[in-house]
Amino acid sequence: GFAAKPFPEAFEAFLAKSVIPRAMFDRLDDKAKRKAFTIAGLAKTEMLQTGFDALATSIREGRDLRTFRKDLNARFDSAGWSRLNPSHVETIFRNGVMGAYSSGRERQMSQPHVLKARPYWQILGVDDARTRAAHRKAHGKVLPAGDPFFEKAGPPFGHNCRCRVV
Repeated sequence: GFAAKPFPEAFEAFLAKSVIPRAMFDRLDDKAKRKAFTIAGLAKTEMLQTGFDALATSIREGRDLRTFRKDLNARFDSAGWSRLNPSHVETIFRNGVMGAYSSGRERQMSQPHVLKARPYWQILGVDDARTRAAHRKAHGKVLPAGDPFFEKAGPPFGHNCRCRVV
């Protein structure tokens, strides 16, 4: 189906990230954070790289959360590490996938022929009980594609953000 189709721009954007420890990540500005990957609570570089690799496989193959969780648990088990809490794994998956997909869509939408045909971008969110106030306020906003907002603060807007740009 459509959801399982490869998304090479998302995969390439994810692979371009640098794996760094959380302490270093926290010192970065927002723009630099978009180019970095970390997992809260993991200090070992090997653990961070294992999480990155499992997420890269999921993005490349269009895997779902359930499959990612099994893969990550198997990788941690084989290394002799304690498994992560299921909610932590879900946050890792959702942040990684949404960030990669957002970057992939931005690469597609920034192509000159696309910008010429579609010079405005709209922020869309999920308007439900889990939606944070700032995300609800951004929902539906339309800005020129070159607006500095998208470089400074485009979606995802934080952990478990489900907003996107179309």
